[in-house]
Order: sequence, then structure tokens, then C-alpha cells
Amino acid sequence: EVKKEYSSQAQFHADLMKQGLTQADIEKKIREQFMMFAVVDSKVRSKISIKPDEVTDFYNQHKKELNTGESRDIDAISLETYDLANTISYELKSGRKLEDLASRYPLIINRLTLKAKDGIRKEIAGAISGLGVNEVSGPVKIEEKYYVFRVTNINTPEQLTLIQAQGVIQGMLFEKKMQEGLVKWLNEIKKNSYIKIMQD
Repeated sequence: EVKKEYSSQAQFHADLMKQGLTQADIEKKIREQFMMFAVVDSKVRSKISIKPDEVTDFYNQHKKELNTGESRDIDAISLETYDLANTISYELKSGRKLEDLASRYPLIINRLTLKAKDGIRKEIAGAISGLGVNEVSGPVKIEEKYYVFRVTNINTPEQLTLIQAQGVIQGMLFEKKMQEGLVKWLNEIKKNSYIKIMQD
């Protein structure tokens, strides 16, 4: 899998040499990682269980935080040049209808619903964060294209039901117990270990 990230074997080995490594070093490191994963799985992960009443208690204590999050419906208008994007932005801000502009200019319209919780590209987040309904952004360059964004609706957060939140809660509780179990296990190892500090 690591090799697949390179265009050729030669490039792979050249990159290893730059880091002062060999293929054997990488294989050893991967082997050790798998061994550590197996040990952690055996000593900690396999012993974790989440009971239904723990999920219910967590839900009741954190209801307000368990919601869909705010989302925005937007028109993402894709254009080839900055000048054209600037023109479209100006026309929309002046009250022109997007459908009329689409018949006059070469543009592509994508209608999207974006949730902040899903992790929006920073360029898009920056462009739409301060916009209200029907407000339009200026031109935004993303890779080789220019975009203009118009917010068509802002959807307020809705509280999740226990069934909807169940998977999220189980994941959070598992992660918490995993961290606690790992710390406890490592402390036990340290307690039973003999550590010698060498001095020059």
C-alpha cells in the first residue's frame, strides 16, 4: 500500500534513501505497529463494552449538544475566469435572477446542503460564513475554477432522538473508555517494569 503511493519502485527507494531508511526498516516498523495493535486489542479494546443504560444516561445528560447542527442550502456557481465570476456576483447582488444569468453566461450551478459538522473546505466556509439568506459571495478561487456562492436557506439545528444519536454516543463512550483503559494498562506496565537510567 505504501509503494502504491509512488509512481515507480525507483522513486520509492529514492525517497527511503532521503530519509536514511531501507525497505527492511519500513517492514520492521509496520510489523511492530501491527504487533502493538494486536497487544492493545487483546489487553484493552476487547475488554470494553458499552451498556444500553450508559447510552441512555449520556443522551439524557447531553441532549442539547446532540443535534444535527446548522446547515445551509447554497447555490455554488462554477465559472472559468475571475472576471466572469465577478460579473455574476455583481449581477446577483443587484437583484438579477440566476436563471436569467444562466441563459446569458457559461456557468454551472450546483445546489448543495452544507453542514459545518461535516467539515467544509476552508475557502467555502470563509465565503459563506457571514452570509444571510439570498446573500451572495464574491469570487472564490478553488483549484482551477472560480466560484460564487449564494445562500438560499439556513436550516436551524434539530435535536437528535436517542435512536438517531445512539451510534455517535457509543463511539464517544468507547473512545473515552479506550483512553482510560490504555492509561490504566500503561501504568500497570510501568509499575512492573525495571527502568535503568544510564548516565555518561
